[in-house]
Amino acid sequence: MNLFILLVTFLTSFSGPGKSEVIHPAYITKSRGDVEFYLDYARFLRSDSLTYCEIYYLVNLNTLKERDSIRSFKVKIEVNGGKLTEPVIKEWNQTSKQKGNFSIDKFDITLPEGIYTVHMELSDLNSGRKGEAEVKVKTLKRSPTLKLSDIEFLYSIYPGQDKIFQKFGLVQIPNPVRTYSALKDTLYFYIEIYHLVPDTERYIVQYAVLNERGEVVKASKPFIRFKNELHVIRDGIIIGDLAPGNYILHVEVTDMSTKEKAVKESKFYYYTEQAQEISRLASYYYFIDYIATSQEIKEFRSLSEEGKAIFLKKFWKKKDPTPETPINEYFIEFASRVKYADENFSYGGKLGRYTDMGRIYIKYGPPDERRRETFRLESRNREHWYYYSKGGMEFVFVDVKGTGEYELVYSSIKEEPTRPDWYKYVPPEEIERQEF
Repeated sequence: MNLFILLVTFLTSFSGPGKSEVIHPAYITKSRGDVEFYLDYARFLRSDSLTYCEIYYLVNLNTLKERDSIRSFKVKIEVNGGKLTEPVIKEWNQTSKQKGNFSIDKFDITLPEGIYTVHMELSDLNSGRKGEAEVKVKTLKRSPTLKLSDIEFLYSIYPGQDKIFQKFGLVQIPNPVRTYSALKDTLYFYIEIYHLVPDTERYIVQYAVLNERGEVVKASKPFIRFKNELHVIRDGIIIGDLAPGNYILHVEVTDMSTKEKAVKESKFYYYTEQAQEISRLASYYYFIDYIATSQEIKEFRSLSEEGKAIFLKKFWKKKDPTPETPINEYFIEFASRVKYADENFSYGGKLGRYTDMGRIYIKYGPPDERRRETFRLESRNREHWYYYSKGGMEFVFVDVKGTGEYELVYSSIKEEPTRPDWYKYVPPEEIERQEF
């Protein structure tokens, strides 16, 4: 339980700290109390009499207290019922020094046939606050006929090694709230197949998305699988064109030897409230002038609209520091900077992103220090930006025309232009700062 997966959704990151909300459908179990978390589970057969159950949980870290930049909590699991003669109890502590809004983890238990109550208590070790929730788990019935496990909903699948989330050579991050949005338009899932007839014939797999009335709104083509392959389905379906609401993922397997069919269905929620925000941010998505190479910009401008869309998808993916997660942190930071530039540096009919201040802010982020000098008469107002954490960069902007628009007149780095007559606006002794 020592692996922490911190997932920051776009809007919570974009809105700033303290504004975190977990979008979840009503059928997902939410905790009671002061510490907020969510539970979901999936069941898998391990023998005719044993069910392997994975319990997934997502913790809202903003409901935990930080102490010395550390969040610590204790998880206690108690399982009762079925054929257990006494409760099964598991406890462990988790600690996070990282910043983020949400954490995902899981635990597992193998159960004999029966109905069980799984109770989870999460205690904040810094404040004493608690949250608790429970789910009822009925084991899968033994059957010699074709059968499917539960559907495990996933945020992502990627190659790698992980003690907790790895299955059959791939790491798969569960989605405990079964919620998807336009930010990540692919629903990934995992399901296991049992009791295929052991012969050389093949089997057919097909899956579909149904609306709440059971009508098919999206469907894959049937595809044929070989029985000598791993009997699991691990795939994704693009859902970015769905309207907001609850849906059902329908998975169907047919054994071509016996014509026997098995079906599994599970609900999920598609959330598009963010789509309006994404539409507004489309201009940021296309605004690559400051972060693309001259060759990339030349190529981009030569493409058709369809070609530009393909180019941008690859461009932003290449810059994503964590491509295995649902969030592109690089784009989030970039969009945040462009938004700030437009809101704070716009002048007249010119958007802030196209001003000198906007360009520097977008490329290098907020300065460590801003110092404004206000003058009268013959002198021009100016503003100094210092970046101590980036090697001591300094930029000086001056209201050269006296109109309120600040132009870059001095830069301490060669990548940004310095006016030849910069000394007319900035005394040299103002530049020679020793505290870098």
